[in-house]
Amino acid sequence: MLFLVWFFRILWQAFPSLWACILFWVVISGIEIQYIRKPLQKINWWTKTPILLGMCMNALVTLANNGRMPFFGHIKAKSLWVLGTGKHLLFFCDRFETRWAIFSIGDFFIIGGLLLSLLIWLFRERDESIESMQASKKAERTLLPQEAHSSLKTP
Repeated sequence: MLFLVWFFRILWQAFPSLWACILFWVVISGIEIQYIRKPLQKINWWTKTPILLGMCMNALVTLANNGRMPFFGHIKAKSLWVLGTGKHLLFFCDRFETRWAIFSIGDFFIIGGLLLSLLIWLFRERDESIESMQASKKAERTLLPQEAHSSLKTP
């Protein structure tokens, strides 16, 4: 599936058009729907919701602008990015410029959701290890008295 995402992203980058944009977002949406519909998968909606919102914001602005992402900044327009003057839904366009990239509001939602999922994963691992240590100590405490009684009966 990841191969399809990269394939259609490169296709859209090489041949920016509304159809390439539609194909890319259909593949991304299909993968997300397939992920959400898995019955055995636990979904953390605190992290998934901002990622989906950011994805929808970016899809909405690119589809409204004929498969191109408008931007405001000082870099030269290339490939699927176009200067934002006279375009639609400019609130969602790439407008926050750094030294190496320009971000949209949707990008910030996606990055925020990914960072939140990373933080939750890191703290969950630590909490699970603490819980397992506490459970093993509790098991040791319950086993030790039984072992002492059994050693008294054997001689």
